[in-house]
Amino acid sequence: IPIAESSTHGRTESQAERLVARIDAAGERSRRRRARARIDVTAQSEGDGLMSITAVLSSVDAARIMAVVDSQARSRRREQAEAIAAGASDVERLTLGQHRARALLGMLGLSGDDGARSVTPEPTPGQVRAEISVVIDAATLLGLTGGAVDVPGWVRVGSAAPGAVDRDEILTLLADPTVPTTLRRLISDPATGALIDRGAHTYTPTPELVAWLVARDGGCRFPGCTARAVLCDVDHAEDFSAGGWTSIANTGLLCRRHHNGKTHGGWQIVDSAADGSCVFIAPDGTRHRHRPAPLLNPPTLDP
Repeated sequence: IPIAESSTHGRTESQAERLVARIDAAGERSRRRRARARIDVTAQSEGDGLMSITAVLSSVDAARIMAVVDSQARSRRREQAEAIAAGASDVERLTLGQHRARALLGMLGLSGDDGARSVTPEPTPGQVRAEISVVIDAATLLGLTGGAVDVPGWVRVGSAAPGAVDRDEILTLLADPTVPTTLRRLISDPATGALIDRGAHTYTPTPELVAWLVARDGGCRFPGCTARAVLCDVDHAEDFSAGGWTSIANTGLLCRRHHNGKTHGGWQIVDSAADGSCVFIAPDGTRHRHRPAPLLNPPTLDP
């Protein structure tokens, strides 16, 4: 309830799903097995010569597909922008969504039907590297809880949004030789659920601070914003030019729009803490408190 009162619908829903998985791990596995019967691909007319295709897939498969589609689309949009800047006059001016559609067709070895050039087949989803984050609280890690628990996890493939996975799905992905995979440990404080440690070994040369912030914030921490981490900048709560430290407590993720709003639009961030909490002050003086969703919900203590 505190998360619902101060965060977005999407983040509240995500945290509720994690809580259910934490409380009823066996039931969650059973529900996931039953849910696999809903996997399907359907099509529906949208009018005006358009049709939507809906694919209901496992979190892992959907993340792998979206990682390739989004990566290819963004690469093509950069090439388009560079060509336009260079003065090319015959460049198709496509939206990012249109580039995603072209990339998807390319993955299938098909071409567009809108009179455009054929799309060259792109790499298959299995060629994209995956990172699996497994969350465990410190007490469980130290063997203080009296037994093993079925800890939750989620998978992030390329730049796709993370999707929840269970133990069986993690093992399946790790056993897939076509997907280079990193297994990462996230440790939470058993009392608060806040991130207190993140495995330092990584497959990319990303600075450890950035990796920590991605794991802690998950995306833009501006109130109400749902921008994913891949679209965010690392922001100093207290500006670096004003003496602000480049530390966990003084930094956080902001999307470009809200980063610019803080830098040029009169917004401020105060009381920034290592757990990701902070207070945003609007230009009119209104205060908005931000608290990141905990990685694991703290246990309920009996009175």
